[in-house]
Amino acid sequence: MSGLGTCLKIVGLFCCLCFVHAYPTGAPPEACQTRTPQHNGTTASTRSKPYTVTANSTYYTATENVLVTLKGVLGSTKFKGFLIQMRTADLQQIVGTFTVITTAETQLLQCNNVSGAAITHTSNDSKTDIQAIWTPPSQPVGNVIITATVVQDFQTFWNNIVSTSIQQSTPSTTTTVATTKTTRATSSSSAMTAGYAGLIGTMFALYIMNILN
Repeated sequence: MSGLGTCLKIVGLFCCLCFVHAYPTGAPPEACQTRTPQHNGTTASTRSKPYTVTANSTYYTATENVLVTLKGVLGSTKFKGFLIQMRTADLQQIVGTFTVITTAETQLLQCNNVSGAAITHTSNDSKTDIQAIWTPPSQPVGNVIITATVVQDFQTFWNNIVSTSIQQSTPSTTTTVATTKTTRATSSSSAMTAGYAGLIGTMFALYIMNILN
């Protein structure tokens, strides 16, 4: 084998090793938009997704946090890497921020200059589930959806793993106002009724007194 051929093989092996270990300590910032692990030569699996992302509530408010969970469908299906975001219902905008629960497995990722707009792995150790807390933005953004990309191994990953829609809920004042108005109307009606009754009673008493006199 020629010296050139040997060198090319060594370079090729080195590149393969680099790709195999690409991003073992978390997704890069570019993944915020692409939502892919940036592994050279790989594409998302078309097989049935073996993972789910869920929230502990079907609705959220501006003052209530949401617990987000990523895990295998069977509970024991392991994974090595992940990227989780909360997006608007049309998937166009990343919203809110996350708080890490287990720092040994999860770290914050900055997206669009917002720290904690997403979370990702800290190592390529095998994991069975991940939890984090999502804090809604201060301004209303409508219904939201959890999105996840999960890497099972270097060659196998799934993206567009999504939760059911989480509805935005705002404090309702309509019922309170209506109730208040109804109460006021009822009170006014009662007062008027009592007034009429008193007037009729007085007139009746005067009539009786005139008859007796």
